[in-house]
Amino acid sequence: MLVIALSTMTPPVDSIAFPMGMVEPPEKTEDGLPPFDEVADGYEAVVSSVDGETGFYTLYRNDKDHLLIELPAGFDGQPILIAYTVASGIGQAGVQLGDMYVFWTRIHDQLVLVEPNLGTRNTGDSQSQQGYERVFTDKVILDVKILTEGPNGGPVFDGTSLFLNDASHFFGWQVSGAQTKLATLEKAKSFSSNIELAFKLQLRGGQFGTLSYSIRSIPEDSGYEPRISDHRIG
Repeated sequence: MLVIALSTMTPPVDSIAFPMGMVEPPEKTEDGLPPFDEVADGYEAVVSSVDGETGFYTLYRNDKDHLLIELPAGFDGQPILIAYTVASGIGQAGVQLGDMYVFWTRIHDQLVLVEPNLGTRNTGDSQSQQGYERVFTDKVILDVKILTEGPNGGPVFDGTSLFLNDASHFFGWQVSGAQTKLATLEKAKSFSSNIELAFKLQLRGGQFGTLSYSIRSIPEDSGYEPRISDHRIG
């Protein structure tokens, strides 16, 4: 009697021969992410307002006002300042609502926005330094999923999802009840050391408002030299 054993194991995708006319699955990046061309299909890069060059962050937008953001290759640990305000639609329109001194870092397939601990210092001795590093750690503000690797070598994330749909990370109760599905991308500009974003949407009371962000790099050494305080200053 002849017994034939049939294998139920599915061969790996790489070993499957695709007949003519069938499309092979797109290759993924080294990190297992989908290719940039697939994720950014229909998007165009926003040209920098200075000499037509790529700006601080590379911005990509499509005809549906959706925004993708690519960080620069050396983003990890680079200090940035994020300032944000409700630019229209409320009585205090145009007054800066808040700011963050933060930096991006990567953990697996997530980008994490971290606020360094600047409120506590140590005396400099070894025991003080060890206790400081153990107790006064940095603070995670938010995290966002990495969609792909950009053509400039940096991670790409969904800017609309973070700065519009999850605007409560920055504006808190000011955006409670806002209708993000009616939002439009009013501004997406990238310069050599900063980007400017603005979203127009319906706020809780029904009136239109504008959420504005300014994100800029912070040089480690600006050359600033403080002067001796004058007792005549209050």
